[in-house]
Amino acid sequence: MKKLLVFGLATLLVIAFCVPASALENVFGGYWRVRGYKMKDFSGSDIGNDDDASQTTTRTRLYYTAVLNDNLKFVNKFEMDAVFGGQGDDSYGDLGADGVRVEVKNSYADFNTGALNWKLGVQGAAIGRSLVFDNDFAGAQLVYRGMDNNWWLRGSWIKPYESGPSNTNKKDYDAVALESMFKLGESVEIRPYGVYSWSKRFQGAAAINGVSRLPDGNDASIYWLGLDTDLTLGSVALYGSVAYSGGTIDGDNGDDDTDLKGYVVLLGADVPLGPATLHTKNFYASGDAAEPERGSDVNGYVGLSDSFYWSEIMGFGTLDDVAVSAGSPGDKLTNIWAISIGATIKPFDKLSIRGDVWYAEKPEDDPITDDDKLGIEADLHINYELVEGLNLELIAAYLWADDATAINDEGNDDDPYEIGFQTSLSF
Repeated sequence: MKKLLVFGLATLLVIAFCVPASALENVFGGYWRVRGYKMKDFSGSDIGNDDDASQTTTRTRLYYTAVLNDNLKFVNKFEMDAVFGGQGDDSYGDLGADGVRVEVKNSYADFNTGALNWKLGVQGAAIGRSLVFDNDFAGAQLVYRGMDNNWWLRGSWIKPYESGPSNTNKKDYDAVALESMFKLGESVEIRPYGVYSWSKRFQGAAAINGVSRLPDGNDASIYWLGLDTDLTLGSVALYGSVAYSGGTIDGDNGDDDTDLKGYVVLLGADVPLGPATLHTKNFYASGDAAEPERGSDVNGYVGLSDSFYWSEIMGFGTLDDVAVSAGSPGDKLTNIWAISIGATIKPFDKLSIRGDVWYAEKPEDDPITDDDKLGIEADLHINYELVEGLNLELIAAYLWADDATAINDEGNDDDPYEIGFQTSLSF
């Protein structure tokens, strides 16, 4: 079946390249940033002044799209990352520069065959409002849109792990996804989806950042079912998502199978109120009291990839170069309940100020600290347009840490904090 799918996609790509082309159009774009930060007391170890770090980094992304005709584009995105002062022999941030640090972010063909849009190659996608998947991947996407743009249907093949060209296909890991969108009138939009993944020897999938938290086994069949909803009531925007992770990882014997039974729920709102916009985001991801073991049920929610960003200190946030505070899940959406409330104001055109307060705890006690409360976090973001196209963002965050923000059962008396900046432009 998989070979037939690959053959069909390759055939369609060849057909697309044979379509008569007009003059080639070259489209260039990109993104650049420099960010720096200072962080303190993230380790939860009560070691005071020794527990701090600071760093300045830069990132450049260059986009090139070859538009061959109305039905065919070839998209490429390249990325260059460096640390000021260098980090490794290949960093161009080292003294003297001249480092080799160019990465291929995306490279894919985007083409239409009738009413169908295809993307084949290395690309990016998000599923389930980033609760299930939000990452770059090698594979294919196929989209069909209704004539009135009130609905669409998208199918995806995602290849998270390839074990090699030899006779080791049993260790491969594949996933397919089916998503749809329906508009119900002018104010309601729903997006149901399903994702199914499989591997004959699941230990080969340990390189995947999301599902790697699961125990090894044979004949893994893991699936996700979910629904996203957006509701507009005048100027008020409401949204919600729910996802369930299920499936089975077979053990060596019939009595050591691992069953998945996790779920996540997310609710949020944006409410304009005079000169400010109030916003709230709240989510609950089921957890386990201990690390999953072969033969036991996995009640903690597990995504296909770890890529859900939320607060600055406990959930990566904007300064995602910084490690998260001890005990916090970061972008690993599991065993976490978090609520937030905040507001954004725009005193004038070039300036916006956003503040958020988060409270987070674990549904199941942390097995190391034997506690569940992470604490209360305050985040502040100030954005200012220095010149047209060039933005400066100032970031500050402070966590009033509770007992689960630690590396042992003695707790953590020091509150983590971070301050930083980000200068960026897009073109």
